[in-house]
Amino acid sequence: MIQARGNMVRAAGGQLAKAVTIAMRYSAVRHQGFAQDDSSSYRAPERPVLDWQVQRYRLFKQLGLVYALKMVGRWSISALEKSGVYGDLDVATLPLLARTSSAVKALTTYMAAEGIE
Repeated sequence: MIQARGNMVRAAGGQLAKAVTIAMRYSAVRHQGFAQDDSSSYRAPERPVLDWQVQRYRLFKQLGLVYALKMVGRWSISALEKSGVYGDLDVATLPLLARTSSAVKALTTYMAAEGIE
């Protein structure tokens, strides 16, 4: 069960990574708003959406979250392997690992779903 939770955390990070990739590419290609220059013509060049500070903040925040989710998923699975579940079982660390992986799964899947929105 702990390994399944770790895989769910990594999968949530993967889904968020797909969404962030799409949003980054779209923001780099899409142009909106006129550049700051003297010409007030409607033919003036427009700025890429990625040039807007708010857009960069939102996207890079989610990009950082992607890396965090991936690392937490890897940590969860490596902690399971280090506890000796596949060989000599260390019973003392297993309850702590189960509680931690349960809480991390709930938190990270919620954060990924909010980030995809």
